[in-house]
Amino acid sequence: MKWTIGRKLGISFSIIMFIILTISVFSIKSSFTLNGNTTTINNEIIPEINMLNKINDQTDGIFIATQKNLISEDLPFKEKYEKEIEVLNKQLGQSLSEYQEIVVTNQGIEAFDKFKSNWTALIELTNEVIRLSNAGEMDQAIKKYYEVDLLFDATNENINVLMGLLKEQSEDIYNAGTAEFNRTFIMLVVVSIISLVLIIGIMFFFIRVIKKPVELLSEQAKQLADGNLTIEPVNIKNHDEVGQLGTDFNLMLLNLQGLVRNLQDHIQTVAATSEELAASAEETSKVTEQITSAMLDVSEGAEQQVQGARISNEAISEMVTGMDQATLSIHSVSDLAKSTKEYTSVGSSMMDQTMKQMTNIQRSSETTSKVIHSLGEKSTEISKIVGLITSIADQTNLLALNAAIEAARAGEYGKGFAVVADEVRKLAEDSSVAANQIREVIVTIQQEVVEAINAMTTSTSTVHEGIELVKKSEDNFQEISLMIENVASQTENITAVIEQLSANTISVKGQIDEVATLSESSSDKAQTVATAAEEQNATMEEVSASAQVLGKLSSELQEIVHEFKV
Repeated sequence: MKWTIGRKLGISFSIIMFIILTISVFSIKSSFTLNGNTTTINNEIIPEINMLNKINDQTDGIFIATQKNLISEDLPFKEKYEKEIEVLNKQLGQSLSEYQEIVVTNQGIEAFDKFKSNWTALIELTNEVIRLSNAGEMDQAIKKYYEVDLLFDATNENINVLMGLLKEQSEDIYNAGTAEFNRTFIMLVVVSIISLVLIIGIMFFFIRVIKKPVELLSEQAKQLADGNLTIEPVNIKNHDEVGQLGTDFNLMLLNLQGLVRNLQDHIQTVAATSEELAASAEETSKVTEQITSAMLDVSEGAEQQVQGARISNEAISEMVTGMDQATLSIHSVSDLAKSTKEYTSVGSSMMDQTMKQMTNIQRSSETTSKVIHSLGEKSTEISKIVGLITSIADQTNLLALNAAIEAARAGEYGKGFAVVADEVRKLAEDSSVAANQIREVIVTIQQEVVEAINAMTTSTSTVHEGIELVKKSEDNFQEISLMIENVASQTENITAVIEQLSANTISVKGQIDEVATLSESSSDKAQTVATAAEEQNATMEEVSASAQVLGKLSSELQEIVHEFKV
């Protein structure tokens, strides 16, 4: 399986998203746990405490009214306190019914049943004390009152037991909340540190596998665009698009080096051939002048005419041989020009492939930038969740304050719950501090995301510069192709001129042979040969001019090729 850039990005950011999801799950779970503890305190414990305080106040009222009835000597006051006891007893009965509906634990129900049993006996004794007191039997009433006092202490003890059970329940909720908070805090800190390390590691990983190879390719492409073909092949070990681009670049460099070397050799061959052609043309021109001079002297004597014809025949034979060599050299130059054009086409094709690879890398960099932007948005969502935790902690703190106020109102019986309320308030403050610490970690993650975005922006800019350099190299190849086409065209023209010259030379040779055979009519043919020699001289001037043009084109092409260092 090939580890492409897209697959690496997908796996890396899937891991990061999984960690972010884990943070979110633990944060939400902790929030629900704290909310459940707060709900339990508000809906169960605080109502029970308030109801027990109310029951305690009502029992105290009945006990105090009984005392007042007992010590009062006036009957109207006794009746007043008796009615007050009846009213309080009815209110107490309603309170007991309400409390029985909200008590849920088995221990609470058992303690409440004991309280009701003791209170029922206490009410019966209280009624007996009031009856004896109203009847004036104070001694008996006081004795019964002592029993009432004992039962009243027992009912207070029952209420204290119920308060103790609520205190234990509050402590259990507090301990569970503290344990959940510690677990969540440790998990969030560990996961946040892992996330930070992973983000930094991924950032440096992509800088190493993308930015550095691209910068190396960009530097090598810049030197290549400047004509330096002596650079070493790039060594990129990546098994992805960047590694493939490095391999293609090395192949392109190798082909360009071979192409330029062949082109230099061909240019030297063309230059040498053009010099030989110019020398042959000059030599032929001299021979033609000699032929013309000889033809003018033919009329002076047949012997001189035959000798001049022999010399001309030898010169023409040498010229024909030179023309054949020139024709072969020109054909070789034409073939080399075609081969050079094919190499140039291959180089241009490699440039197109390089351009496509650079464009793919640019797209991958843009995709990476979008994914990192998405990571920043997820971090913002986590910040919102942390804000929710902070809000819940503030609400818990407020509820703890209300509970402390209620405990203060309860007096001596609410002291135990006041301690629990203070612990709940501390837990809320600790939750708020932890949320702030998590917010600081999220801010650090967001800063690292910004740095990753800047790194990917720099990588995209570097890729863009590499594309521009490849375009410049492609333009140079197009200029070379045009020059090679011009050389091929001029070579064809020279070939045509040489063929025409060869034909004229053969014609001249035939005429000289005819002069040698028909020496008697040499005087008549001398003018014809002179005319042919003049035409040949003009043809040689054309050949010389074409050779000069070919030499000039070879020099220009050589100057262009010299821009490349091999």
